[in-house]
Amino acid sequence: MKPPNSYTVDLDKRRFTSTKGEDYRLHRWAAHGEDLYFERPYLKSGVRYTRHVWVFPARGITVSKMVPPEGRPPFWCDWYIDIVRAAREGARWSVTDLFLDVGVHEGRAYTLKDVDEVGAALTERILSRQDAAYILHALHDITHDLKDNGYSGVALLGAYLDDMEKA
Repeated sequence: MKPPNSYTVDLDKRRFTSTKGEDYRLHRWAAHGEDLYFERPYLKSGVRYTRHVWVFPARGITVSKMVPPEGRPPFWCDWYIDIVRAAREGARWSVTDLFLDVGVHEGRAYTLKDVDEVGAALTERILSRQDAAYILHALHDITHDLKDNGYSGVALLGAYLDDMEKA
C-alpha cells in the first residue's frame, strides 16, 4: 500500500501540486480565514471533470463537486468528501488525504468509500492509532452534519457555495 496522497495549494504562485505528479495553475480560488476554495481539472475514466474543492482544515475534510463536460454523464455522487489533515501556512495550504471518503447523494443518502484502505493502512502502520481516531471523529462529525441537514452538500457548504459561482 502506498502512503497517503498529499497536495499543496500555493496562492502566491497560484499552483496546485500533488505527490501524484499533478501540477496545475489555479484560475479560480477564494480564501476564507483558514478555509479555501479552488477549482482544478480532475481526470476519471477518461473524462476530464472540473473539480470544485473546498478545504476545511478545522473540520478535517475537503468537499468536492465534480462537473463533467457538456454531454457527459454526471459523477457517481453529487458531492465527494475526503477525510484529510489540512493546514494553512501563510498563502499555502497543505492537504493529506487519509483514505476514507464519503459520497453524498444530494437530499437522499451518503456512501462510505475506501474503508478497506483505512484498514490496510492501519495494518501496515502507514496510519497510526491517533490517525484512526482523527478519521473516526471527522467521519462522526460529517455524517451527523449530513443527517441533520437532509444529506445536503448545498446545506453543508452554505454561503461558501457562492465561491463556485463567483470565482
